[in-house]
Amino acid sequence: MSNFYLLSSLEKVLPRKYEVVKEHTEQTALLGERVSFQITYKSEKEWTKRTYNVSVSSPLGKYITLRDVKNVPAEFPAYYDKHDDDYITLDATIMPDILMPNTTDTIETVYEEWRTLWVTVEPDEGLAAGVYPVKIVFEGDDGRFEKVFTIKYINARLPEQKLKFTQWFHGDCIATYYGIEMFSEEHWKRLEDFIKTAVHGGINTILTPVVTPPLDTAVGGERPTIQLVDMTFKGGKWGFKFDKLDRFIDICLKYGVKHFEIAHLFTQWGAYYTPKVVAETEEGLKRIFGWDVASDSKEYADYIDAFLPALISHFKSRKIDDMLIFHVSDEPTDAHLESYSKCKALVSKHLEGYRVTDALTQYSFYENGLVEHPVVGIDHIMPFIEKKVPDLWAYYCCAQSNDYLSNRFIAQPSYRNRIIATQLFKYYITGFLQWGYNFYYSQFSTHPIDPYRETGADMAFPSGDSFSVYPTKDGVAESLRFVVFYEALQDLSAFELLASLTTKDETVKLIEETAGMTIDFSNYPKSADYILELRRKVNEEIEKRI
Repeated sequence: MSNFYLLSSLEKVLPRKYEVVKEHTEQTALLGERVSFQITYKSEKEWTKRTYNVSVSSPLGKYITLRDVKNVPAEFPAYYDKHDDDYITLDATIMPDILMPNTTDTIETVYEEWRTLWVTVEPDEGLAAGVYPVKIVFEGDDGRFEKVFTIKYINARLPEQKLKFTQWFHGDCIATYYGIEMFSEEHWKRLEDFIKTAVHGGINTILTPVVTPPLDTAVGGERPTIQLVDMTFKGGKWGFKFDKLDRFIDICLKYGVKHFEIAHLFTQWGAYYTPKVVAETEEGLKRIFGWDVASDSKEYADYIDAFLPALISHFKSRKIDDMLIFHVSDEPTDAHLESYSKCKALVSKHLEGYRVTDALTQYSFYENGLVEHPVVGIDHIMPFIEKKVPDLWAYYCCAQSNDYLSNRFIAQPSYRNRIIATQLFKYYITGFLQWGYNFYYSQFSTHPIDPYRETGADMAFPSGDSFSVYPTKDGVAESLRFVVFYEALQDLSAFELLASLTTKDETVKLIEETAGMTIDFSNYPKSADYILELRRKVNEEIEKRI
């Protein structure tokens, strides 16, 4: 005998440690909204495996995809000394994370082990408002089982995403994982696969490696060269070719990327050194800059004076320079004020009128004008909010691991991932950054890792922090964390629609009245039910006003 249960997308079903409390059988949505739910199943009192053919019967059939939820090891679920009590587990275990396409239209039940089927409905613009049943049928030698999930699409369209969202894109990791030559035709195909998937998940801002990004690289070490701009340095003069950059831009524009985030112009952890830059010289291809060249060197200043005008001129020639975002150095602190100030002064004369932004936690960098557009860790953001810093971005990474802060570690419940929408909306956040879209190296990039076996950058970061998608033979597999964050982006757009029909204050009031508490970055209902009920109420209020 096998049992089947309908669940929302906000459940994480561990194979041996899960209890179905109640089924989730219906949901409302806006036109154009992507809806996911799960069917978890197991066989009882039998040692034999059972195979079931799976079929879908629904007016929404052409919009429906089925994926199997696969488990991955979470050997490092949380920092030992920096966590709260809102993790599913603190023990090394396996956890559900990969959404792998179900290509056989079958599932297999195993004795007393939960397995899960992920169902996604992704309608196009032609879908009309209405109530739609989705019937999933399982047929095996012990009978026929069916589960019916009902979606009510109300007559209001989900607005286009306003939030600028970046998860840092690591093109070198793609070449390394597949063992292919950088910028070979196969690499370009893989880059396109990953960019397409990124945009599908709401990423509209792409880290663009005009030079090899100086991120997560051991001092003195190097990451593989993924420099999109070909450079020459002969007779003391710089030359630049943009063919590879153009190909990269074309792929991004094809899938709807809105902003190009130019790789950082100085190293991490203080802006003391220069990024890796290679150029063709009289002696052949050579590395010109890197950890061995100080950031305030005359040679690098001369390079910046040649490179930045040429780069911006090229984007202008393509009429997309208004899509540019620049970085100086990642996560500076007060200890780096002097070095960061020098670096900022070096590039500022070329970047007037362009957005220059960096991730930081200390208000002093904004207060003294060094970072006009800060991207602030959510555990340090309240002073920026209280002082009404305009056009504010937020970020989280491994450091935001306790105090109930929103994050997307594999061992955290999915409501902790999706709750971010209420916080971004309430506090007028205009952009969001998370560093690990596809980082398949160890910490400091000293060696590659297999993301199917090692989910914490070789036990450096809580599992899931360093990547949100998985490389497959034929493309890219999304994680359920990636999909749930996209649901948060949809929530945010729904909140914005309701605010346009009422007011911002009324929408925040509904969010907090439903919560029964004041929402901030650490305080919110620790419950999937809250998010599901909130979206039901938001959709109900929108429906009343259209």
